[in-house]
Amino acid sequence: MKSFNFENKSRDSRKELSDENIAPYLPGRNLVDITGIIKKNKKLITVSRKEMDHLVKLSNEAVYLHLLENKQLVTVDKYESTNYVKLSCETGLPFPLYATAPGKVILAHIDESSLDDYLDEELIAYTINTIVDKDRLKAELKKVKENGCATSYGELEAGVLSISVPVFEKKEIKGAISIAGPEYRVYKRQGEYLTALLESVKKINQKLN
Repeated sequence: MKSFNFENKSRDSRKELSDENIAPYLPGRNLVDITGIIKKNKKLITVSRKEMDHLVKLSNEAVYLHLLENKQLVTVDKYESTNYVKLSCETGLPFPLYATAPGKVILAHIDESSLDDYLDEELIAYTINTIVDKDRLKAELKKVKENGCATSYGELEAGVLSISVPVFEKKEIKGAISIAGPEYRVYKRQGEYLTALLESVKKINQKLN
């Protein structure tokens, strides 16, 4: 497994989960210039779009392609919901790995030494649901790898449920595709969405490998 020297970039140490020490903002969330990322991953993005279009038509929730670039997970493509209440984020937006479904997919597929390096710093609690206990996070990442998928129940932003599945190219983890939306709506159909995600990403992975 390729070794990644991830940086956590936490600004503060937070050991207790209370309103006083939940991060009020997301550090390091400046937009990334994705022009080079798109050029380098043109085939992957092109192959993914047909399946992303299928997923958004099935779910009418936001569907995202996130790629790993320079130790960050960056949103490079998106299909948005037509629902009045919906989730929306800009392409080029980087995500913290431990607090998101696509990020946990990435962490689940790196070697243990790289994971330990990444978890060397304290983890920021973005919401009351963010997993900041490292042993608990490691246990969840083990399940993510076994199950081939990850979920995030309001761990980065309250009220958002995200389901994510890994994308591989030549057996190397490249990123993830996610379905995300309001928790009250996605929760009811998460089993259906997960099945569809697994089927779509299987097709993508077959074309890339």
